[in-house]
Amino acid sequence: MHIRPLSIGAALAAGLFATATTAQSPGEMTIAIDGNDPDVLTVTVNEWNGVERQPWIWIDTVAPGENSRDRLSVGLHFAAVDWVASEPELTLLRFEDGEVTQRLWAFGEPERGGLTVTIESHALDGRELTLTGHFEGTLGTSRTKGREVDLSEGLPVSGTFSVMLVEQD
Repeated sequence: MHIRPLSIGAALAAGLFATATTAQSPGEMTIAIDGNDPDVLTVTVNEWNGVERQPWIWIDTVAPGENSRDRLSVGLHFAAVDWVASEPELTLLRFEDGEVTQRLWAFGEPERGGLTVTIESHALDGRELTLTGHFEGTLGTSRTKGREVDLSEGLPVSGTFSVMLVEQD
């Protein structure tokens, strides 16, 4: 299995980090795959629902590639009962020339990637939830859309997130 690292300049990374700390920005995620330098992804979907001490979190991101039809898309979803993450799911899709060329998954169970998510901070203001944390696990392929994950050529994955989530109706 081959993963090509995306090249996103340091200036872009610094600019995204700066905007992620403002209230107007939905946030950012960094992701390092198989020991490569981290890519910075822009949050495209940032929702939560549930109640304050039992939210379900959706963070979906995208990093553009060299042309408008190339991109990396990553979704991180998890429950956060009493602000401890559980039931984590990470899905990675790589698009080249508009076509999906790679699909990888990681889940919390050891046989499906051993994904862990740690919430470092949270703040709730009405319907807006500010959340920071990190994650790590192993990505693998699947012929069953993630129900079973093949880790025989697994790729270590780790990353961080800093997001402002909006409560879903």
